[in-house]
Amino acid sequence: MKTFKISLFVFLLMLCPVFAARIYFVGVNDQQQWSEYRIRASELYQGSYFHHSEYTSFTEFRIVADYWGNRPNDEPFVFNYEFELPEAAVVIGAAVQLEGTWHTAHTQDLLTAESLFDSTAINRPRCLLRQFVSRNSDGSNNYQRYLMQVSPTWYGTSFNISITYLIKNTLELYHERSPLFTYGFPPYHDVSAMNYYFLDTDEPETQPVLEHSYKTFPFYKTQDGWWKSSFMGTDIGSYYNFGGMTWLKSRQSQPKLYLFQDGSENYYLLSAIPPLEPQQRPLKKILLLFDVGTATSGDREFILDSFQDVVQLGYSGYDSINVLLMHDLAPRFLRPRFVSASAENLNTLFAEMRSQPVPQLNATVQLLREAVDYFNTLQTDGEIWLLSTAERDANPVAKANDIIALTVAKLKQDVAIKILACGGGGNDYLYENLARLTQGAVLRPSSVKTYHLKLAMADLLSPALDLMEVDLAPSGGYTKGRYNFDLSRTHYPIYYPFIEIGRAVGGLPFAADFYGNTGGQWFHKQLQITSSASIPQLKQIKTLWHAQHVKELLRQPQSWNLIDEIGRIGKENHFVTPYSALVIPSEAGYAGFKRLAEGDTLTLAKSGPVLPEQFEVRAYPNPFNAQLQITVRMNPLAVDGQVDIRIYDLLGRQVRAWRQNVPAHESSLLLVWDGADEKGESAGSGVYFVSVQRDHQRQIAKITCLK
Repeated sequence: MKTFKISLFVFLLMLCPVFAARIYFVGVNDQQQWSEYRIRASELYQGSYFHHSEYTSFTEFRIVADYWGNRPNDEPFVFNYEFELPEAAVVIGAAVQLEGTWHTAHTQDLLTAESLFDSTAINRPRCLLRQFVSRNSDGSNNYQRYLMQVSPTWYGTSFNISITYLIKNTLELYHERSPLFTYGFPPYHDVSAMNYYFLDTDEPETQPVLEHSYKTFPFYKTQDGWWKSSFMGTDIGSYYNFGGMTWLKSRQSQPKLYLFQDGSENYYLLSAIPPLEPQQRPLKKILLLFDVGTATSGDREFILDSFQDVVQLGYSGYDSINVLLMHDLAPRFLRPRFVSASAENLNTLFAEMRSQPVPQLNATVQLLREAVDYFNTLQTDGEIWLLSTAERDANPVAKANDIIALTVAKLKQDVAIKILACGGGGNDYLYENLARLTQGAVLRPSSVKTYHLKLAMADLLSPALDLMEVDLAPSGGYTKGRYNFDLSRTHYPIYYPFIEIGRAVGGLPFAADFYGNTGGQWFHKQLQITSSASIPQLKQIKTLWHAQHVKELLRQPQSWNLIDEIGRIGKENHFVTPYSALVIPSEAGYAGFKRLAEGDTLTLAKSGPVLPEQFEVRAYPNPFNAQLQITVRMNPLAVDGQVDIRIYDLLGRQVRAWRQNVPAHESSLLLVWDGADEKGESAGSGVYFVSVQRDHQRQIAKITCLK
């Protein structure tokens, strides 16, 4: 039999503000013939919990012909699918639907996985998903490349691919944001339709916004509590336009501890706003120069609203503020002197700013002159915040140098000039030098994505903690292996949460010691955390911790012992690493091959069932449509007892429950769930959890229902 192998490369950007995921679909068989394919439909489920998202995608593929419209023959071939994910992604699952049956991949070390795949007959369902790491020129990881091989596939037939992965969300001022992975949407495939489902388990009533190609896509609430949006592949537009999902979050005020108990150890995720009181940081005197005219009249209100949010969050009545603007062609202070930056005063000042007529001409130079005289007269230090659309004060350069010299030389106090340059860039030379010579800074809102503007303003203007650290001490134990969830950030606005993921021995209560530096002053405060969240998804904290641990190990010189260790971690914690992979058939589901501990030789697995020490749970098929078989395999040597089986949705709500008496010497228990709740109503499409408890032992399996 002649075997056709297709090398599949798909190009598509990961739709997110920072990185791109590329997927290539160019099919090449053994005769170097290109293959033509179609993507018929896709579904994407995104569940967000404790600052990260879990994506599960389903995409239907159909190979219709070779490049010249011919069908070579009806023999099966291997479908090779190569794609990229950002360095922070953790692939935890894959499944393939062939001839109407879903096959779920299981984790193995890479050698065993490749051997299982290669030794399986071409006409048997098989799949291999492995990872390659690509590095930048300096040795750092840029992205992660994956290869998914599927067979048997034929020309003219359809098959489905499902991939599940975890990724950290991006935190913003009032929002969280996550990338959008829409593999299967090359813009030239206008037949591609997508159903997008979203749920934030912390705040399920929060309506998300999907932004891409300068478009937004509406969402509506489904009966089962998910937010849904539908669109076509052509709606995506150019894959060079970044986008993603954003949704509103309530402002966090108290520390949140998510704790997953795993025997004698705990895995935790801590999210905490730095517990910094206003009087514990240097107090600010701020003079706001507002010179935003008609050049950005369409964005004027948005910039002002964003700015007000930042000021109200970052400052208090301990700080002082005043506003200087142009009124009737003359500079005007809204107050004779600085006033308290209380919420009441800020609301009044910003209301007055909005009521002022929009100036036709910019007067940045005049406002700077008045601001310098103001600080000199009061004989106080402080900060000048300039919001300006001016573009012509730096041309020629000699004119800009005169303005800089007169401003800086005339200042008799320590005054930092911080500038929001809202114009087109004509004053860059002036602004950059004013900021540099006064130890200020410049932000150009036009260079920042809209959804990042408030956070960028906060980084520039808000009081912040630098060198932030948190030490957790559980009762009766200690922590080890702590990782900063947001590795790129060392500068924390006082209302920006610090997120740490770690491993601990001991339990509640946790003593949390916060350390940092604000305005040159060292800060320390201890809080007691006495409770933690309890939801089914907590096991993901363990997965995320081990994934971060693997990334640290990959930065070390790669020895054989280290390679084995990384492969073992990936296999035991069920995620893909460069040395572990997802494979169909798995060792558990197929009498295949097994890697021996003493070497790399392969042998057939021992015949006969392997009984679990306590019990294990299997759900088949997964994903399912009409019925789900729940099998509980038990050790027949166990005594009589009851088994509680419960099904929960993503919000932790119980959907269905059973209680079964299991006599001694029974080795298995089989239940069938028809996808209905206790009232007999359909539970709807989505992700659910099967919880099985016997005595003091409990196991949880994640399932997906597709209606």
